[in-house]
Amino acid sequence: MYAVEVQQELVPRLKNLAQSEGLSNVEAIWGDVERKGATKLADESVDAAIVANLLFEVEDKKGLLDEVMRIVKPGGKVLVVDWKESFGGMGPQPEAVVSPEEAQRLFEEAGFILKKSVDAGAHHYGFIACKSERSTRAGGVSFENPFGG
Repeated sequence: MYAVEVQQELVPRLKNLAQSEGLSNVEAIWGDVERKGATKLADESVDAAIVANLLFEVEDKKGLLDEVMRIVKPGGKVLVVDWKESFGGMGPQPEAVVSPEEAQRLFEEAGFILKKSVDAGAHHYGFIACKSERSTRAGGVSFENPFGG
């Protein structure tokens, strides 16, 4: 299982957290999630991905979605969780918030199929999107699908 951190200085902290939780199957890596290929994960190498609290932060949303599409296997799933609003400064700046409707539109335009909304708490929204089974590329290493099915 991979944990891709966009802030290089946080990778050691992420590694330590995984170790302290007894998660020996987590490989924490630094990667540029806004450029296709820059996470260094193999094409279609993961069954599932989580994009959490990231949409408001990235400048190149299309680049992010291109990279997620590249690494997820055909039929693979993506769990998306992000802020509903700023909540008086508790979350991101109001102008940076990506609405659920905008996030879903971005994923659909990237070629994902929206499957369902999920409860992500009082301050966040969430949904699951799938990559079409018809997409094909060279396979890679997989990990257990945390979303089932």
